[in-house]
Amino acid sequence: MALNYKRGSKFWLTEKGRLYNMAAYLDGNGGPSGSQSLRMALYKDSGGRPGSLVAQSGQLSIAANSGPRWVYFSGASQVALNPGAYWVMVHSGSANAVSRIAS
Repeated sequence: MALNYKRGSKFWLTEKGRLYNMAAYLDGNGGPSGSQSLRMALYKDSGGRPGSLVAQSGQLSIAANSGPRWVYFSGASQVALNPGAYWVMVHSGSANAVSRIAS
């Protein structure tokens, strides 16, 4: 992912729920060396765009050339959620654009 970049998707929650963790399917094949810091965040929708921050994970690093896998982010658990639209986002750090959303 590019440096200091946010990528995510909007989703709708139709009933009350609870956030237990956040994960993304990532690899480190976006650059030849180093590592890149990432974190995840959940935002309320505001007119079709991410609005106020609901929850944010801790930061972790993805190493260059690491294979595709589910990466679980800690620090954003046990958050009560009301019905509505939300955005789940991956935030990339400012050094070594090595991480990618894998497919």
